[in-house]
Amino acid sequence: MAPGAAAAACMVPTPGTAAAPPPLTAPNAANTTAAAAMAAAPSWLVRVVCPPRADLLAAIGSALAEAGCCLRNAAVKPAAGGRTTLELEVSCEEGLVPRGHQVGHIQCAIHGALQRAAAKEAAAAAAAAAGAADGGREQEHGEEEETEAGGRPAGSCAGGSGGGSRRKRARA
Repeated sequence: MAPGAAAAACMVPTPGTAAAPPPLTAPNAANTTAAAAMAAAPSWLVRVVCPPRADLLAAIGSALAEAGCCLRNAAVKPAAGGRTTLELEVSCEEGLVPRGHQVGHIQCAIHGALQRAAAKEAAAAAAAAAGAADGGREQEHGEEEETEAGGRPAGSCAGGSGGGSRRKRARA
């Protein structure tokens, strides 16, 4: 099956709502084959602990679908320290990704989605802060703002809170 067909067979649930059943269509060979392939595909239980975000489940579901994986089931639970635990049941066709590489493939897709969500959140926060600072700043003071990247470790979503640091420097 083509990667686009696998993505079309998967639905992306949104937080607080159950995934809607696919529209009823007359069974044909392609639909039957795709359904049988996904039912026979190995299923993996993945647990992710990360900062809470409003669109996190949708972002992860989209990233998995783009990677040719199917999000079969998802549960969002609160975790210690104000973080969120996601329990995801994910499947991936062996024809697309060999079984021995599926866990890494799934982890990369999830990690990429978390990084994009953190970057999007940081950009929105920086834009809001810059807008607030520009509105309240007097030009005669000559202050300049500089934004630096957050200090999260590469290849890890543990430090990916999406925050940046802001410093003000006075011009001489």
